Amino acid sequence: MGILAGGGAFFTGRPEFGRLPQGERLARIQASHHYANGQFQNLVPVQVMSEDSGENRVVATAKFLFGDKSALSPKQPMLSCKTDLFALDAAKRRACRR
Repeated sequence: MGILAGGGAFFTGRPEFGRLPQGERLARIQASHHYANGQFQNLVPVQVMSEDSGENRVVATAKFLFGDKSALSPKQPMLSCKTDLFALDAAKRRACRR
């Protein structure tokens, strides 16, 4: 077990796991539409758990385990299309229709 842990620590301690981007990779990152003000921007705002939000890990875990589960199921039936993948003709493939 110790050898496995030591090997994992050695592997993740390599420079590739913590080096800042440079050269061509840095240029690709900076050219991204989602990169602004020196960092990536989320497309959708995300609420971050912090001490200021009034919710700590214990409260968040309790909500996750015992809270309202109604939003976990879709409100409408999911669109599905039963397809025999072995019988598909590559020239006649098409998407499922409603």
